Amino acid sequence: MHPGKPSKNAKSAISCIGGRCTTPRLIGHRRTSVWLSALPLVLLVSLLLCPGKAAFAESLVREVQDGDTIVLQDGRAIRYLGVNAPEMASDMHPDQPFAREAAQWNKTAVLGKSVRLEMDTETKDVFGRTLAYVYLPNGTMVNQAILAAGMAQYFPYRLNMKHAKLLLDAQRSAMQARKGLWQTWQEKPGTYIANTRSLRFHEPGCPFGRKTSSRNRVTFHRLWDAFWEGYFPCKQCLPGRGLSPKP
Repeated sequence: MHPGKPSKNAKSAISCIGGRCTTPRLIGHRRTSVWLSALPLVLLVSLLLCPGKAAFAESLVREVQDGDTIVLQDGRAIRYLGVNAPEMASDMHPDQPFAREAAQWNKTAVLGKSVRLEMDTETKDVFGRTLAYVYLPNGTMVNQAILAAGMAQYFPYRLNMKHAKLLLDAQRSAMQARKGLWQTWQEKPGTYIANTRSLRFHEPGCPFGRKTSSRNRVTFHRLWDAFWEGYFPCKQCLPGRGLSPKP
């Protein structure tokens, strides 16, 4: 047998099960140096067979724009998936309640730190920003953490539901603990029409609410209940406008 070749019993094992990948392993190889020289090829094959791993390359956060948007060192703008933080002031409107608190929370959490990105079905929004779940080096998902802190609301979208339960549970924990924007929540009873397909809820007179078919229609009498069940306000009719919490 040639000393530089694996024996007849040598085996190669590459597997990806449940999103977890094992790199190839040579069994029965007689010379370690051959294995080491093959390592770059091994890693390349692993990435090709397990493309999800490539989504976890680390990048440094150079800027925090608000509670749900950051800019990486390479210039990419990242929008947190499943999260909607209060809007900062613009030419069109003043700061929304808790906008500055959410932005400060985000700065404390990620500014100047290396983060890893995980993608879902959609990778870009209409503004060209990258849509991602963002992870700190210790494994914390920032999307989940800001919801759990009560500094943002869960923003569901049917195409990006990989971590829907995790994010909704984070919002519910903040609601239960009355954290952040939930701490002084006030509202008056009303009627709100939710759509199980779009995951939005509407004022009764909203054209989009009226178009909701009976099989997709759910009625709530409190904004709180609509948020608790994972719905987000329609951006056209803005249900409950003026009833948002004050910091």
